[in-house]
Amino acid sequence: MPGASASTGLPASHGFSGRIASRVRGECLSAYPNYHNRPGLIAGTARCAGGFGQAWVLPGDNTIRSGGRCLDAAGTASGTGVVIAECDGSGGQFWETDDVAGIPGDELLNPRPGKCMTDPRSSRVNDTQVLLSPCNRSTPQIWYFGASGSSGSSGSLSS
Repeated sequence: MPGASASTGLPASHGFSGRIASRVRGECLSAYPNYHNRPGLIAGTARCAGGFGQAWVLPGDNTIRSGGRCLDAAGTASGTGVVIAECDGSGGQFWETDDVAGIPGDELLNPRPGKCMTDPRSSRVNDTQVLLSPCNRSTPQIWYFGASGSSGSSGSLSS
């Protein structure tokens, strides 16, 4: 993983609840219905506006949850969409951060495929599904825990 040290647990392994904002200005991680394929929820980005779909909980077990369900890397290939699924303890639901000292924000790494959660093409289009891609610490891979959705270090938690 270029530019990153060894992965660690999530930055708030002691527990966190709130928004997870993308470094893409004004966009937050959001859970929304999968209108295109099958029933279920997709993890995507949308304008930071609060509400149920942007309420995330990190209970301290390296899962990221919304509405009692888990953020899940549905596969291992680059370009695989991230979904919201029943928590089952699978490797697709285990997330780590990159722990790069002195740099605000965190990459969210799923160690099963060794890829990071990415806002594709730094999209500002609501309901754009986040995908797995090789970790490179680029803007679409940086996330802030508890932030308001603006890029910058305010609200970021360090590992």
